[in-house]
Amino acid sequence: SLMPVIQRDPPSRVEIVMREAGIQLRPVSALLTDAAGHPARYWIPAYQRGYRWTPLQVTQLLDDIWEFIQYSEGGPRQAFYCLQPLVIKARPQGDYEVVDGQQRLTTLYILLTYLGDMAKMLGKCRFQLRFETRGESNEPFLAHIDPTRAGENVDFFHICEAYRAIEQWFSGRDGMHKLKLLQHVLNDDEAGRNVKVIWFELAAKDDPVAAFTRLNVGKIPLSNDELIRALFLRKAAAADAGPGQALRIAYEWDQLEKALQRDAFWYFLSNAPPLGSNRIGMLFDLVATSGMSALLKQDAYGVFHVFSERLKASSATTEWLAVKQTFMALDEWYEDRELFHVVGFLIQQGETINALLEAAVTRRKA
Repeated sequence: SLMPVIQRDPPSRVEIVMREAGIQLRPVSALLTDAAGHPARYWIPAYQRGYRWTPLQVTQLLDDIWEFIQYSEGGPRQAFYCLQPLVIKARPQGDYEVVDGQQRLTTLYILLTYLGDMAKMLGKCRFQLRFETRGESNEPFLAHIDPTRAGENVDFFHICEAYRAIEQWFSGRDGMHKLKLLQHVLNDDEAGRNVKVIWFELAAKDDPVAAFTRLNVGKIPLSNDELIRALFLRKAAAADAGPGQALRIAYEWDQLEKALQRDAFWYFLSNAPPLGSNRIGMLFDLVATSGMSALLKQDAYGVFHVFSERLKASSATTEWLAVKQTFMALDEWYEDRELFHVVGFLIQQGETINALLEAAVTRRKA
């Protein structure tokens, strides 16, 4: 059973800025070692269940990575396949507590175990995994998976099933396919065309059990807008403008969200009911959709990827202004009596806000 959420005083805006500063995109290769070059150590706490991914989930992951490899060939070096968030917290012992994402992390470990000899040939070592309460599921079993021991306990069973799924996926394939997949999984950013994770690091004062409970009661994933918020605040706090810019964005963010909470305004923009408690994600969808590739549009975190790339090349102020300008255009349509009815009619007839915004920018008045 899950432990209850620990109730705490509401965090201040400064605490929110500092808390949300620990997000970044990391290639899998960066997960392998620590700052000293030693194998990175990840600790799976007792409040987490054991490894439970099915062979189908493992196969789907390999299929997705392989599809990305085929799609990215000949494309830009910056292309990458992104795994869902890995939420961690640094521990005084020098390792990381895995708050969310241990199923994906363990699957990567099993894959690196299967391709261990080839990884060594590339000069890569595995990270280390340790479960607080799983006993023999820890290394060395994970490092030397023996399918004949699958019946010893439920953890061994699921680990061995995942290993068999990987083995079966590669069976009948040319040996170069193993090398090709492993290279893309382990490429750093300089090599490019790699696999990354959304690395979300909790602050020292954050309660990992409370974070785990929020993410896993009803399996509420981190949303695009939560991740984008962290990107903006981290970028703004690191800029020359200092924390004041981050606080201003945080304040204006809340104001936009409050405006979008008006049902009359929301249904003026969309026929679809809002999903979840936050509605600001619609603005990010509108800003990011232009120019997005078909592959990114199919990705649950595609909008996050777009803003992640934009904020590498641009300032938080510039990108946040684009979001605000989109909102102001929509708000102007809502407040103008004639435009209100025209836009409302077009939305009712099946037009989308995306198309109307694009037409407003690209078409001249008659």
